[in-house]
Amino acid sequence: MKFDLHVHSTHSGDSIMSAKDIAMRAVEVGFDGFALTDHNTTSGNREAARQAKSAGLAFIPGIEVSTQEGHLLGLGIKSTIKAWIPAEEAVAKIHDQGGLAIAAHPYDFTRHGMGDVLRGLDIDAIEVINGKTFLGNGHARKVAAELGLPVTAGSDAHTKAEMGSAWTECSRDVLGDIQKGKTTAHGGTSLAAFTGRIYRRLRGVPLFPNV
Repeated sequence: MKFDLHVHSTHSGDSIMSAKDIAMRAVEVGFDGFALTDHNTTSGNREAARQAKSAGLAFIPGIEVSTQEGHLLGLGIKSTIKAWIPAEEAVAKIHDQGGLAIAAHPYDFTRHGMGDVLRGLDIDAIEVINGKTFLGNGHARKVAAELGLPVTAGSDAHTKAEMGSAWTECSRDVLGDIQKGKTTAHGGTSLAAFTGRIYRRLRGVPLFPNV
């Protein structure tokens, strides 16, 4: 089964996709589900869950936390985690909610990747394919293999055109498969990331918000 484990809705502030847009696009590209990982908020998860159910998709509630050291995905969480706290503290708060902590585009230093800081954290997996990372995916996969950590992939989409570029393959038990190291990461960088930035700029949406 195919899942996009890194997607942003309008609740992120820099995305132009509604929850319905995301669900419809996931169906269009043949995915079985998605995780909503809005920047520093879980406010869109309830609506996303409803839209996913309506479309026959699996849904994983999530967040992308801006920590002091870089971006961190939290999957399977219930409530918002405060931004700009130390990464170690953010990981602990994700675990306190029964969620999984995943280093997001860790070696993309143009977009708040945490780099080798992840080596000292109790993370559960590494995002080794990010659809908006033009340099760094290969190194992320190398480090995941070195550390024996599970892998994930996601489009990091902020527009519909960007979805479909990267995905995680596993069973419907996404979180369980990540924990067991049974996931595989597929896809690559999306050329739509370039046009998506231009399109959002024309619509007055910030390209690099303070996240």
